[in-house]
Amino acid sequence: MTQFITPACLMPSARYAFALALAGLGLTGMAFGDFALQWQPVPEGIPGRTLLAILTGGGLVILAGGLALRSAAPFAALVLVAVMAVWTLLLHLPRVVMNVPWAWLGFFEFVAIAGAALILASALWQGREGALARFTGPGVARIGLILFAVSTPFFGLSHLISVEGAARFVPGWLPFAEFWAVATGIGHAAVGLALLAGILTRLATALYGVMVASFVLTVHVPDLISDPARHQFWVMVFVALLIFAAVLTLAAHVWTQRPGLMGRVPAAAAQ
Repeated sequence: MTQFITPACLMPSARYAFALALAGLGLTGMAFGDFALQWQPVPEGIPGRTLLAILTGGGLVILAGGLALRSAAPFAALVLVAVMAVWTLLLHLPRVVMNVPWAWLGFFEFVAIAGAALILASALWQGREGALARFTGPGVARIGLILFAVSTPFFGLSHLISVEGAARFVPGWLPFAEFWAVATGIGHAAVGLALLAGILTRLATALYGVMVASFVLTVHVPDLISDPARHQFWVMVFVALLIFAAVLTLAAHVWTQRPGLMGRVPAAAAQ
């Protein structure tokens, strides 16, 4: 029976989702002359901060264009890995060390995205030759999977530590907001544990993709529509889309590499 969803369509979709999210973040930064709030915690007092935000936004737009172009995508994916590593280690890790409240959540969000970027780079360099190809083999993808998997339980922990805070993001038309805050927190944790254990990984990533997509469509997009002049809402839409792109990348990788619950899908080159 022909599979409708295959790695051959998932990985390119993840690449385009990354491109759209990065372009959105870049254009938002250029339009507002500011960084992406707590997701790009550049100190307020640095000289030329507004200009730096605009230039950074422009760089993200260029990177997005590279990911969207099939010929440039393998190189752009390596740049994406570098960018995510810089954001994680230079912007977020120092805040964790200084014990800034909730800094650990932003740190693990970008660890997860960086892990997915490693998987994307490994997939795009598969079957290619050259020095760079030797550094993007299956071992790199495995590292990326582990980075993602150890991060998502911390997403869930944030829900369980502050159920009331997480419940505020549940749409008003959905009853039992605190139940959904706890349930989605457990879902965040469960997908990481499933990936680490290699149990029901296809089902886990499929359900996780649906959950994260629902956050984008039912929480962040309506917020943006309600107040399109608000910088925070633009940032949150594209950060959520960035996380969705990471989940989509994990799903493509898992469906290629593991038989799982939902049946084996033949591996295909991800271009």
